[in-house]
Amino acid sequence: MGCVLLGIGIWLKVDERSVASLIKNEEAMSQLGNLAWAIIVIAAVVIILGFLGCCGAIHENQCMLATVIHSLRR
Repeated sequence: MGCVLLGIGIWLKVDERSVASLIKNEEAMSQLGNLAWAIIVIAAVVIILGFLGCCGAIHENQCMLATVIHSLRR
């Protein structure tokens, strides 16, 4: 899911012309850059947490698993 969100965020940031043809709203286009960065940051957090969770489970590392569990409780 993190990779899908990252792809969407990068697409929104890089290819603004095709997104503008889909949206056709000036006010929405002004906020598109901020939305793209927010999606990229959220995707990065999801990817990092997924990586820590998988590696922690495979290696039975309590520190990695505690980090994932602690971040999900918030």
